[in-house]
Formats: sequence, C-alpha cells, structure tokens
Amino acid sequence: VLFKGFIESHHEYFQLRLINGIGTELLRVEVPNQASQAIITPISELQNKGDSQYFNRIRRVEGSSLANKFIFSAPSLNVENGKIEKPYRPTIRVISTNIASGDDSIYLVANLYADAFLENGIAQLGPLEEFFAIVNQDGTWFRGLTSEQDYSADLNPSMTMQTSLPESWAYINKRLKNDATVGYIHADNGQLLHRGLS
Repeated sequence: VLFKGFIESHHEYFQLRLINGIGTELLRVEVPNQASQAIITPISELQNKGDSQYFNRIRRVEGSSLANKFIFSAPSLNVENGKIEKPYRPTIRVISTNIASGDDSIYLVANLYADAFLENGIAQLGPLEEFFAIVNQDGTWFRGLTSEQDYSADLNPSMTMQTSLPESWAYINKRLKNDATVGYIHADNGQLLHRGLS
C-alpha cells in the first residue's frame, strides 16, 4: 500500500519492486503501460530479473564504495517477461544496494520515465537540443542524433557511435578511461562537446 501510494503521487515513477539476492521479485507495484492507475502485481506474475543489466550492476558494486548507496542504471527501454514493452517506455532505474540487515539481500528498484528525468536538462539546451545525444559506455545510442539511432542498445546493438562517428568516439572513450568527464573536440566533420555521467 505504501508503494502504491508513492507511485500514484509521484508520476515520474511507474514501477517499484523489491528483489532478493538472486534477482527474484518479492513485490512489484506498477502502472501498466498505457494505464493510469497503479496495481500490485499478483505473486504468480512476479519475475526473476537476475539476468538484467541493472541487477548485474548491483552485484558488481556489492562490497565496493557504492555499497549501501543509490545507484543509477544506464537508460534503456523497459523489459517485462524478457520482451521489450510496446509502446516503448524509455527507463532509468534508481537502485538501492541492499536495504536488508543480516545475511539476506533485498534491493529496492524504482523505474522512472527517462523522458521525465532528462527533460529539464534537455530543455535548457534550447535550439541545440536537436544536436544532443546520449551514448552508453559501450557506444550504443540511447538518444541518437537521428531517430533511427534511438535506443540502439536494445533495438540494434550494431548501430554505435564507433561506426557513425569513429574519431569522436575514440576521443571520448580515451578521455573517460582517464576519468576526464568533460571535453571538446573537432572531429568527424564537426565539433563535439561531451560530458560523462555516472
């Protein structure tokens, strides 16, 4: 009931779940795609998310300096029961690292509409918005420079910044590996300003 009330009063969220140490959902409250009201998912419909990218990231940070803090997933399209939802729901996940005490691990995962999360920053770009892109660490596009590039990590992983802007990608990738999060380059017949997010 607490989760349901939270989602209904915070419309930028569409899903809250508790998952255990092997990725099995213990509880899920969500606003189904194209619906307006939150529901508590029946036990018979709970899923295992152990093979998801965000759960693998949870496991990687356990025991690190990020333990017992909130982390953000890479933006992606929402997936339910192994399939990408349609209509697409671009999603960012906020994840708590182990909220349980003792030997059992329990994680809180909140799904946010990525557009709601990003829209304020994008709006500040003004006329430069059409030239704004979001690229994942592996070079796949979340928001591309063309609509065909959008969500390539989920829809067409071979479509990457490496293939379309190789000089720019090589520069960015090198700087990010050296922890330089901001940079500027003339490459690929244009000018590029980049900023890394984590």
